[in-house]
Amino acid sequence: TAATITGLNIDFDKTGTSTSNNTMYGLNIDMDNTTATNGTNVMYGIYATPTLTHAADAGAAYVYGAHIDATAGTNGSGLAQAAYFKASGGDFNHGIIIDCENGASNFDFRIRSSADNTDHFTIQVGAAGETTFTTVDSTVGATADLTLDVDGDISLEPAAGSVKVTGAVSGS
Repeated sequence: TAATITGLNIDFDKTGTSTSNNTMYGLNIDMDNTTATNGTNVMYGIYATPTLTHAADAGAAYVYGAHIDATAGTNGSGLAQAAYFKASGGDFNHGIIIDCENGASNFDFRIRSSADNTDHFTIQVGAAGETTFTTVDSTVGATADLTLDVDGDISLEPAAGSVKVTGAVSGS
């Protein structure tokens, strides 16, 4: 039988007719770790390991480590930001690290159109570090252009690297 199971459900609404400043946190995690001696310390604000195993390959499998759907007001003063990442203060700071195991369709990073979720831009990184940028327009006969608007230089590291372009190149 079908089942819906919720481990933690946070649902609250604030409504009123007066102008007020409101801050609402569905989940606020504040962690501090102060140690007297050096050691290996690992802290996770959120650590999710969803696993879905089918007994047979008869159904669909969708597993989301996180699904964020942000919606703002429509009165001209709304900002919807699905995620904000800031890393600072350490010897190594990474805003986002995406690590995808190779599969039949391996997209390390994908941005898709909300108007047509089959139109997308992907960045794929292979086992040897080869990187592929792909743009897709699902409309028959249409092309999806990739435009790099750079305020500065594009450098190859190491300098002996190469750039391969398939199709026409234009520029100024």
